[in-house]
Amino acid sequence: MQFFSHKPTSIKQKPQLMHTSIVNNPRKNPELQKRVQQLPFLIKQYMFTDLIGQGSSCVVFKVHHRGYDKIFAAKMIPLGNNECGENEVRALSLIHHRNVIKLYDHFADGNFLILILDYCEKGTIRQVFRSGSPVPRDLLVSFMYDILSAVDSIHRCGIAHRDLKPSNIFLDSNSRPILADFGFSRSLNPEPFSSLKEEKYLCEFCGAYQYRPPEMILKQPHDPFKSDIWTLGITFFALAVGAEPFDMFSHEQVKESILNTPIVYPPCLDHDIECVLKRMLCTDPGKRPSPFELLQMSIFANKKDKYVNRTRSGFTHKSQFITTSMIVQSNRKIPGLNNSGN
Repeated sequence: MQFFSHKPTSIKQKPQLMHTSIVNNPRKNPELQKRVQQLPFLIKQYMFTDLIGQGSSCVVFKVHHRGYDKIFAAKMIPLGNNECGENEVRALSLIHHRNVIKLYDHFADGNFLILILDYCEKGTIRQVFRSGSPVPRDLLVSFMYDILSAVDSIHRCGIAHRDLKPSNIFLDSNSRPILADFGFSRSLNPEPFSSLKEEKYLCEFCGAYQYRPPEMILKQPHDPFKSDIWTLGITFFALAVGAEPFDMFSHEQVKESILNTPIVYPPCLDHDIECVLKRMLCTDPGKRPSPFELLQMSIFANKKDKYVNRTRSGFTHKSQFITTSMIVQSNRKIPGLNNSGN
C-alpha cells in the first residue's frame, strides 16, 4: 500500500535557508557567532565577505579567493563537532559528478574545520520553487534525470547520502541541479544495490522526519541505499505536485501519515512521472529500484548527457570551472580529523 496524507503541505509554507545544516537555530555556537561578527576577514587567500547561513553546528560564508579571483562557499565547522565535516570531506573526495557539489579545498584554522565548496548563487530547488505550484513537466524530468544520475554515482562509490530533500539540492549558474550536504552520508562497501548484506544495514536514523521511509519511522534496521530512493521520491513528489506529501504539525502526525494514510496522486499529474514516483515510494524497500534502473524508464529515453561517462566507480566529468590542481584529493589529511578511514 502506498501512503499520502489527505492535506499535503505546500512548499511555500516551509521556507528554508540554503543548506540543511545551516537553518536558523536558537542554539547557536558562540565561537561561530564571534566569527560572523568579525566579517569581513581573511584566512589564507580566502576573503570571507558575507554570511550565507548559520545554525547550531556550522556557518556558511561567501568567500573570494584572491589568487583565482573566484567566489566560493566556505563551510566553517567547530573541530570539536566535526563528524559531519569528516563525512562530507570523505564523500566529496571520492565523488566526481557534474551534479554533485565540488569540494575544492579543506583545512583547519584554529578551532574550526573549513570546507571550500561550489558557490551556487541561485540557491536551492526549494527556494526557487516554493510558490506551491508544480515544476513544469519538461524541466522536472530534466531535474529528475540529473539528480538520479548523481545519486547513481554516489551509490556506485558505496556512499549513501541519507538526507535527500529539496533544500539539499542547489541550482548552479546554469540552473543545473547540484546535490549537496553530505554531512549525514555513510560510506559502505560498494556492492550491487540489491545484495547489500544484512550486517551492512544501519540502525541510525537521520534526515528530515517527513522525508524518512517507513522502515526508518519504525526504527528498523534499514538499507541506506534503499532509503535514499524513498527520500528522493518524496523530493520528486514535492516538486511535481508543489506540496510535500505528509502533514508536518508533529512527529506523531507525520508518523501516522507515512504509515497509514493512502497516497493520492493528483489527477493532473503526468502519467510517466507518476509511474516513477510509485516505484520509488514503494513501502517494501526490497522492491525499490536502483537509480540506474530508474534511469532506464521510458520517461528518460530521450535524455542525452554528453558530459557524463560511465566508469567503474560511477560517473566522472572534466571540470570546466577551475584548474584541477585546486580540486581536493581523496588522500589529503586534515589536522584535527580522524584520517585513518571510516
